[in-house]
Amino acid sequence: MFMTKTIVNNLLHKYSTRLHPFEKRPPLPGTRAKLEFDAETCILCKLCAQKCPTSVITVDVDGARWKCNLMGCVSCGVCADVCPTKSITMSEEYRAPFTERTTLDYQCKPRVRKSKDGAVAAKEADAGQAEDAGKASKTAPSVKLVKGAATDQEKAKK
Repeated sequence: MFMTKTIVNNLLHKYSTRLHPFEKRPPLPGTRAKLEFDAETCILCKLCAQKCPTSVITVDVDGARWKCNLMGCVSCGVCADVCPTKSITMSEEYRAPFTERTTLDYQCKPRVRKSKDGAVAAKEADAGQAEDAGKASKTAPSVKLVKGAATDQEKAKK
């Protein structure tokens, strides 16, 4: 008898929670969910790699490559905060869960270093000509799935 009142109340009133798969809550302002990278504006300064608390970002200045192991990223946003050109941003859209090891791998523009008299070093000039030859494939991001790669913990066990 005493429970009948509760059942009728619950049936006649609206839901007190969201019906999750059908009604999704918009992200809160300032949510750090998904790492996004712009290879066109990156200057390969390595600040993001130095400040990353999980050390998942690697920057190869000579090869002009920027890599991030997304399985180890904790979405803290430190890399986005320290980036001087704002090449790294954190979007409010959550990323899909991973079932395999995933790495973001970008080919950036090589850094052009000038000597004291203002002349561009020959090595960088040659790299710039090689970049112009294959420009379409250089700027496209690639996501690599590395299957069967041992983690640091697995290597330590061996």
